[in-house]
Amino acid sequence: MNYSDIGASITREAFVDYLNSVKGGQFFHVKGYVNAEGEKSDHFLRFGIKYGNLKNRDIHHLNDVLSGRSKFAVKVKHGSYVPASLLTLGALSSNDMNAVPCTASFVKTLENGKSTQVDLSGRFALDDETIFTNRKAKDKVQVTLSYAIDSSSKYAKDALASLMQSLATPRPASVEYDKEAKSCYSYEKDGETAKWYLRDVLAVYKVVRVAGNYPFAASSPKVAIKNAIARQEMVTNKYRQFILTDGQFDAITIEGQAILVDGITEDMYLALSEDVKQSIETETV
Repeated sequence: MNYSDIGASITREAFVDYLNSVKGGQFFHVKGYVNAEGEKSDHFLRFGIKYGNLKNRDIHHLNDVLSGRSKFAVKVKHGSYVPASLLTLGALSSNDMNAVPCTASFVKTLENGKSTQVDLSGRFALDDETIFTNRKAKDKVQVTLSYAIDSSSKYAKDALASLMQSLATPRPASVEYDKEAKSCYSYEKDGETAKWYLRDVLAVYKVVRVAGNYPFAASSPKVAIKNAIARQEMVTNKYRQFILTDGQFDAITIEGQAILVDGITEDMYLALSEDVKQSIETETV
C-alpha cells in the first residue's frame, strides 16, 4: 500500500506548523532514522523539555554520590592504543591500589597469517599513559578495554568533579538557525539537504534496527569514564537537539499522529482515517 493511500499529502511548511502546535513534554517517536554511519534506529523522545529542571536533578544526584549518600557502578568500553611490546598480561597487570579489573581485547596475527582475537584480563592501572593512550603510532595496537567503575573509586571521583563543573558551563549554539516553530529550527544551505533541528529534546531510548559502521575510536580512560558516567547516570546527557534530515527517516509520530515519508519520492503524508482524508482532499480540489 502506498503512503498516499493512507494519508493526506502535506508540505514541509505544514509539518513545521504541526510541530508548532505540540505541547511541551509530549512523547514522540522517530521511526527508521538513518544517521551518517548508516545506523537505522527507532528513537523515542520527549519534546519541549526544560534544561534547567534536568540540570537541577543532576546536580542533586552528583552531590549525593560525592557525599556518599548514593552509589553507582558504570560499565565502560572504549578503544585505546597500546604499545605492541606491552601486550602481555604481565606487562599490563599492576599492583597499584587504584588498579581496576579490566579486559583488553585485540586482534593478533599468527605465524601462519591467520588472525585471532586475544582477551587479556587482570587488574590494570588505567591512568598509566605509557600503556593506555588515545594517540596512534606505528608501534601501537588497537585495543578495546572493558571494565566497570564504582562511584567510590578515584577514577569516578575525578570524573564527577569534572562533570559538576561542566553543569555550570553554558552551552554555546553550534550552528545558526532560522526559527520555524517552538523548539524547532531549520538549517538550509544551497546544495545541502534540508535539516530540522528539534531543540529541548530528551532522548528516552532507541532501538537499533540496522547496526552502523563505526570506525575504531580511541579515548583515554579518563575521558571514557567521564562519558560513561554522563551517559548512564545523568539526565542532562540525554538532553539534546535532534536533527531530522530530509529523506532520512520513515515516519514521525507525536501525540498519536503519524507523519509518513515516502522512501522514493520523499513526499510527506499526514496519516488519517479514510473519512477525514477524503474530506480534506475534497476541500482542496
